[in-house]
Amino acid sequence: MNQLLVLIRRELSGFFQHLTGYVIIAVVMLVIGLSFVTVILAINGEAVDIPITEAIYSTPFFWLIVLLAAPAVTMRSYAHEKASGTFETLMTTPVSSWEVVLAKFLGSWIFFMTIWLPFIGYLYALRPYFDDPTLLDGRVVASSLLGVGLLGALYTAIGCLASSLTRSQMLAAMLSFSIGMCFFLQSFVALQLPEGSGVWNAVFTHTSLFLHLEDFVRGIVDSRHVFFYLSTTLFFLYLNWQAVEGRRWL
Repeated sequence: MNQLLVLIRRELSGFFQHLTGYVIIAVVMLVIGLSFVTVILAINGEAVDIPITEAIYSTPFFWLIVLLAAPAVTMRSYAHEKASGTFETLMTTPVSSWEVVLAKFLGSWIFFMTIWLPFIGYLYALRPYFDDPTLLDGRVVASSLLGVGLLGALYTAIGCLASSLTRSQMLAAMLSFSIGMCFFLQSFVALQLPEGSGVWNAVFTHTSLFLHLEDFVRGIVDSRHVFFYLSTTLFFLYLNWQAVEGRRWL
């Protein structure tokens, strides 16, 4: 456990000791701010009957952050160390491949969640301007953050897998973005398929990120959605472990 904590701290320090981490935080804060401006302009002077978290989730800026931030955060996790030659040194230390995989995943995921902290501040900055306090209910905010955390875990696992397959950070980011975009686009297919489409409708509906996340932003925590995100995250982490373990014996 101590080794895992040391590796996680090592991974996190890499974000805060280089300019890249602060650039990511600044860009995400800007995009989150744009999403709030979009929502405020859209509902200005009109009655609102949905939680503000759901309104923000419906903007394209929300998905822009997820699709671009995760590859930016994870692209250096393995690729940078391979390019600099420190990855081989790391793998010769008395740590297991699983500890390396978990440390890099958790370090990247913790940083990914850190860049969403301004989201909470923006939400409560708007509270005085709403007559209905339930639009910013604490439980809705908590479930929304849980949904973002689970979605971020999936995209972080994808990004770590992509980074473990190459020495190029740019190629890792492109591969991670492409896989994440595939998940994103197939979610549109689930919305377009007519009811009664049989097995394909069931498959695309079950794997739709939109349908899984929209309950969280409404304040509903469904165990089926939690299981989907956890199982897919573990699947990509397993592939990540296979890639790291295979390299250990080369």
